[in-house]
Amino acid sequence: MSIRQWDNIADTHVADEAPAQPAPPEPTAPAAPENTSTELRELRESLDALQAMMVPKRLMQDVMEGLGALSAQVETQQAERAQLHGDLQEARRDQVALLLNPGVKRLLALQAFLNDLPQTPELEHAGELLVDAIEAFGYEPVEADPGTDFDKKVHNSVGVEETDDEALDGKVVREVSPGYIYANAKRAAFPARVVVHKYV
Repeated sequence: MSIRQWDNIADTHVADEAPAQPAPPEPTAPAAPENTSTELRELRESLDALQAMMVPKRLMQDVMEGLGALSAQVETQQAERAQLHGDLQEARRDQVALLLNPGVKRLLALQAFLNDLPQTPELEHAGELLVDAIEAFGYEPVEADPGTDFDKKVHNSVGVEETDDEALDGKVVREVSPGYIYANAKRAAFPARVVVHKYV
């Protein structure tokens, strides 16, 4: 056997006895961190808790808005009842005044007649008794002192006096005859007859 043949046989034997190389590992997906699922669970629980908190807040807001609307409605109804009560009271006063006016009108006429007579202590006393009788029916004297602002609801202008003082314009100069208003009504049943300043 030649040296070349021997070498070939040796190389073949060595090749047969050489151990096989292991195959490279197959790539695998990276493992998820162990705390990821815990964090997701905690986040979900936090969101659920937040939603549970928001629902009562919305309900409370709706309740407060409803209470506000109800309160405004109650105030409106109370104002309407107060207005109705005032209107009824005024209507009642007007009805009573209509019943009393004829008798009081006669007393006022008698008072005016006495005032036109020469005054004596007896007539003055009689005039005071007439005023007491008128007030006893629920009538109050109309304010008509000099300097009082003229008010067409309670005054009747029977004369005008010119003045160069602008501050006196529309002020009462003097009362000609007294007036009376019933139970704080808006208008006098018997307006006071007055003379009024007029600025020129």
